[in-house]
Amino acid sequence: MEHNLTDHVRTGWQKKKKPILIVGGIVIGAALLICAGSFAYGMSYEGRIYPNISIDSMDVGGLTQEEAYQLVDAKLQEMLDDGLIVEVEGATLTIDLRASGSDDPDLISDRLYVDVDGAVEDAMNLGRERSASPWPSVKALGYLFGNGPTLSPDVTVLDDELEETIRELLVARELDTLEDPGESTHYIIGENDELAVVEGTTGQAYDFKTFFVELKEAVEQFDLSEITLHLVDQTVDVTESDADTLLNQMIWMTQATPFELTHTAQNRREYTWEVDKDDVLSWVAPTWDEEELTLTLEGEAFDNFMEELHDTIDVDATDARFQIEGSRVTEFTASLNGVAVDDDGVASSLMWVLELGDTADELVNEPVEIATLETEADITTNSVNNLGINEILGVGVSDFSGSPSNRIKNITHGADKLNGILLAPGETLSLVDSLGPFTVADGYLPELVIKGDEIKAEVGGGLCQIGTTTFRATMNAGLEVTARRNHSLVVSYYNDPSNGNPGTDATIYDPAPDYQMTNDTENYILLTTEVDLYNYELIFTFWGTSDGREGYYSPPEVLSWSGYGETQYIETLDLAPGVENCQSPHPGATTSFTYYVDYNDGEQHEKTYTSVYRSLPYICLVGVETLTVECEEGDETCEAAVVAEEGSDDAEADDSAETDHDTESETSDDEEDEEGHPYDS
Repeated sequence: MEHNLTDHVRTGWQKKKKPILIVGGIVIGAALLICAGSFAYGMSYEGRIYPNISIDSMDVGGLTQEEAYQLVDAKLQEMLDDGLIVEVEGATLTIDLRASGSDDPDLISDRLYVDVDGAVEDAMNLGRERSASPWPSVKALGYLFGNGPTLSPDVTVLDDELEETIRELLVARELDTLEDPGESTHYIIGENDELAVVEGTTGQAYDFKTFFVELKEAVEQFDLSEITLHLVDQTVDVTESDADTLLNQMIWMTQATPFELTHTAQNRREYTWEVDKDDVLSWVAPTWDEEELTLTLEGEAFDNFMEELHDTIDVDATDARFQIEGSRVTEFTASLNGVAVDDDGVASSLMWVLELGDTADELVNEPVEIATLETEADITTNSVNNLGINEILGVGVSDFSGSPSNRIKNITHGADKLNGILLAPGETLSLVDSLGPFTVADGYLPELVIKGDEIKAEVGGGLCQIGTTTFRATMNAGLEVTARRNHSLVVSYYNDPSNGNPGTDATIYDPAPDYQMTNDTENYILLTTEVDLYNYELIFTFWGTSDGREGYYSPPEVLSWSGYGETQYIETLDLAPGVENCQSPHPGATTSFTYYVDYNDGEQHEKTYTSVYRSLPYICLVGVETLTVECEEGDETCEAAVVAEEGSDDAEADDSAETDHDTESETSDDEEDEEGHPYDS
């Protein structure tokens, strides 16, 4: 009986086993098929962006990074060439987004920066986030069926420069007269030295804040069709009767003055600021905080004061640095903590004193210390003793022969600021952050720049020499290039030492573009800088512990050249009539080179950099007595302004003619009487 039962069980299992094996075989086969298919899919897109991925409206799927860059950059250049059309109260303003002319190419920067390289890099990395192997991620497989994302590049707009340009055009078109921002309700010193309330007035102001938000969104979509700059109403939130309820409190606050704010810097230098009654009146205003009316510190005057405090007091933390003699590390420079003004703390201190009123003298016997925040250095003195920095990883060199004295001084100052910087594993070096602030107070010198129809001094010429040298040192050390942008123009200073061709430069401009590199090793690295004033060479060296990698790049190749076109003449009132001031031309070019890193395990990283340089003709400012205004067809506001101006000129001409006529008559009469009545003079 047992035997028969066992046979029965075995027979049942055998009957069930067959379909299980079949299903299992199908599953395994399907899995193998999927694996084989995904492997083949991954291999088919080796070195190319996965399908159905777009940057704005441009499909970059299936393209290499270089091809995608060329596609997107061409769209960007087309957009920049077209310029920006701004609609203002029925008038049309055309804004040139291209770089202004300058004898120093480092000071030439387009008025907006689009990080095409970063967007293309992000597109290439989609689906490859976890591994560099040919096996695509599940996300990447999804792209095959049309689920790829649309990316937008990072955009930086030079708001201040653009606003200044637009306001100059508003003045030229007499559209600035439409703006009357009004003023908020405030307090003044009235008759008999008593405080009084002045009720605010309504008005209109150009809404540049919204304009720049819309502009940035348009640039992200590579579509600079007309953007409107609106006049918006400026309302009065606090009435005279509202402010009058706080008048006694305001009087009490002014009685706390004068008093002093003080700060002792790290170098023991003492700084003091006296706060008087006029300061309080310009800083303190009645404001609604939800449903409560209070006196608060606000407004342009207070913002300017706080900015002055920051400019005077703020000091960045300084990491511990090495002192180098020859090729040996001899000693360390101590780290220094950073100090920054605590805005909230300063406001609290000020309000505390002001609310004491005329009792302040009794309770505040000494100057009020300005509140600050302290930040510790990332690399402290105690942490740099065993970092293993013992050999050269890579060297970058550039030639600055022919540079004017201010440019050389800027290069030297910038190099000094970088000398001895330590980068921890994984840390990124930003040249804009490390070299700033770009001010005369910090030690930089100005160069003259053609800005629109003016010649202005701009600070920082020569710093792209530092960007270029750092870029070459990074590649020769085999380190990670995180952000790099070529110049707008071909600049002889930055021709590569290998063959004299352009292509291996890196531009920097505050706030963008920036040059950034990352320490992607497992050890600290050190940057040392040398300015060779005898040979006019800038030499940067990365030191550290080698992990066996080797970095190098192919000599840059010029793919095409283009001429620089016809001379452009721009009228200006800054020069005497007929006098010309011209900036040098630059031919356009497209160049390419490849950066290689050979790792110790046999793997190789490579990235091709294609650089597009636009042409720039001679730009000559020509001195005139009055500027010629050219109107767009149908721009009635502009045409009316021109007619009015011409009418004014005609009237002046008539007056002049009448004056000349009168003069001639008088002269004639005098000549007739000259024999009998000569002039005493």
